[in-house]
Amino acid sequence: DTWMKKHLPEAMPEGLRGELLELFDNTMERSIKFMRRNCSESIASMDNNLVLSCCRLFQSLFAEKNGCALDAPDILDVMKKIFMFCLVWSVGGNID
Repeated sequence: DTWMKKHLPEAMPEGLRGELLELFDNTMERSIKFMRRNCSESIASMDNNLVLSCCRLFQSLFAEKNGCALDAPDILDVMKKIFMFCLVWSVGGNID
C-alpha cells in the first residue's frame, strides 16, 4: 500500500488502486509459494525482492508514456494484463 501511494500516478482513481491491491493480495503470495515448491532458481532470491521487482516493473510499464490513459474505458483490463506480465517475469524470470 505504501508503494502504491508513493509511486503510482496521483490521478489514478481509488477504484483502480483497489483493484491493483486486490491483484497483489490474490496472486503474489500464491505465485511465490508455487515457485518455491515446484521450481528451482538459477540464482537464489528473497521473497521481498521478487515483490519489489514486480512493483518496479509495473511502475515502469503502467505509465501514460506507454499508452496507459487512466481515463480509457479498458484501463482495468490493460492494468490487469500489465500486472500479470510483471508477476510472471518477476517471480518466474529466474527459474530453470
